[in-house]
Amino acid sequence: MILEEGDVLLRPLSIKDTDFLLGIRNDLEFADEFFSDPPSYDFAHNSWLQSAAKNNIELIIEFKSERAGQIRLTDIDYRHQKAQFGIMLARSFQGKGIAFDSSSIFFEYVFRNLPINKIYLELFANNSPAMRLYEKLGFIEEGHLRQEYFKRGEFKDTIRMSVLREEWEKTR
Repeated sequence: MILEEGDVLLRPLSIKDTDFLLGIRNDLEFADEFFSDPPSYDFAHNSWLQSAAKNNIELIIEFKSERAGQIRLTDIDYRHQKAQFGIMLARSFQGKGIAFDSSSIFFEYVFRNLPINKIYLELFANNSPAMRLYEKLGFIEEGHLRQEYFKRGEFKDTIRMSVLREEWEKTR
């Protein structure tokens, strides 16, 4: 599956993207927004990639033909018609509207072509830029989980958000 609109192209993740993705995941300043802790290693990534292909949709975001990030649906549950969403961009591509455009293209495809009714996500409660993005995309807060993760010597709260197919369609 390749999705393209304007300067944004979403294409399947490849083993050739390993170094690019590890560069983002191992960026210590950026890693505070991930639930996992660095370092991430290529052998672990490659092992994960082989197992993830069965239940996930993993795409690379390209902006003007340059790798910019990753967008994904994981834990796809066709019986209950829901899946977990994730997106990450290299720091040099943040703040340019690429995450919004990529997500819009991706959700349009998912809601029109897959039996998915609900897309949900979890983020750290103090991640204001991500919260604004998700609200702009139509996500609504479902819950606040107190002291859910321990990172850098402190407990951090998380927020669970979701968008339903009918909500997405109303905004388009």
